Amino acid sequence: MPGSTGAGLRDDDKAVVAEVGRRYDSNQHLRDGAGHTEVLSPEFVDRFAVVGAPERCIARLQGLAELGLDRFIITTSGLGSDVDTARAADRRLVGEVLPALHEEQR
Repeated sequence: MPGSTGAGLRDDDKAVVAEVGRRYDSNQHLRDGAGHTEVLSPEFVDRFAVVGAPERCIARLQGLAELGLDRFIITTSGLGSDVDTARAADRRLVGEVLPALHEEQR
């Protein structure tokens, strides 16, 4: 977000955070293809988000839970995303990822 210092981040990650803040447009928040997301490399996203196939997301979320995190904010497709792609992602989240995490809690 604008104003972030990037404290604790590597220098290259600080540069990405600063550029996102410089480009940030609150009118485009959560929009697929928002201009401020153009600077997010796949490597940056992979370090700071849980993305990918259901099996990978399950493993990453389980790993975070093992570290002691017990609450997650989970979002799927952004506003303006392809409807069919967004529905498929939602089905995988609800049908595969969340049940696996719920089962893990038992």
